[in-house]
Amino acid sequence: MPISYCVVGNKHCALAEYSSTNNGANTSLLSTLSPTNGSKKVKEIAASLLTRLNFEKRELEMDAIDCDGQTYSYLVDDEIAYICVADATVGKAAVTAFLKHIKTQFDEQFGIRGKMTKLKLDMQRDFAPILKNNMELMSSKGGMQKLDALRKDLDNVKESMQVNIGKVLERGDKIELLVDKSESLNSSADAFAKSSRDLRRALWLQNVKMYICAALVILVLIVLMVLYFKKKTSSSDKATAL
Repeated sequence: MPISYCVVGNKHCALAEYSSTNNGANTSLLSTLSPTNGSKKVKEIAASLLTRLNFEKRELEMDAIDCDGQTYSYLVDDEIAYICVADATVGKAAVTAFLKHIKTQFDEQFGIRGKMTKLKLDMQRDFAPILKNNMELMSSKGGMQKLDALRKDLDNVKESMQVNIGKVLERGDKIELLVDKSESLNSSADAFAKSSRDLRRALWLQNVKMYICAALVILVLIVLMVLYFKKKTSSSDKATAL
């Protein structure tokens, strides 16, 4: 195969791997009891590379190292490393596409579990067959085109999901806007009710003041009339006495 070995690991250990040695058998290079000299060397170089990578970087990192006519390419993203060993016939673009495709599949299947586990080859049973299928796909006729087609399908699915999420969020914004308007109307209604109560109270006080003023005027008039008639009566009595 153009890509003879692939391993996925975190800062603690290797999580899943596949080697095309031994006629394509599903062989774990980190657990083979009697590895060949070639596979043992590949194992040592890949294991050493895995321990030297910086898993703390937040941005995606990609690079490659040439050794013994083979290229050890790696991609590190979100505390997970993806390493593959390819021969000189495989171009950089193909290796990059391969690693990114592996990363997408691993993320979708394991998520945060991948960077949290400390168990060696914890995902071997589930993910080694996926590595095998992708490595065989790369070695088949038109493998690069097939891989690109798979990546485009995944990108379309992601784009569709993002559009749907955007619509949901937009719908949520509209609902939130309606809630805000409803709260604003409630506040306006409360303010109107308070203003109405204040106005009724002011009008009532004004009417009370008017009634009090009218009562005082009437009382003054009555007092004046009483004094007038009393004075007139007193004058009449004096005239009669004379």
